[in-house]
Amino acid sequence: MTDDLLTIPAAVRYLALGEAGLRIGLSYGPAIRRLGDIFGATVNLASRMSDIAEPNTAVASPEIAAALRENPQFKFESLAERSITGIGWVTPFVVVSTPDEALT
Repeated sequence: MTDDLLTIPAAVRYLALGEAGLRIGLSYGPAIRRLGDIFGATVNLASRMSDIAEPNTAVASPEIAAALRENPQFKFESLAERSITGIGWVTPFVVVSTPDEALT
């Protein structure tokens, strides 16, 4: 799982530009791929995380924050626990630094 998560900076590094107003939601888990579309609880959670994100930020699911907690290159700040429609109670995490921070 951690190898997959190390690709996060490729998506997040553009947030430093500050012009696009991007809101990125990150989640990890199984998904169903059919006819070019992706479905499932993982995709739903990532979508909800992006809804929570402020412009030019990335919000991660608890699973991603937990998987990278011991990696000093990644830092997260927890947000208030909230009820996510179709998911339940979740504590989202804002990505505050990544290995690509040198690009900012």
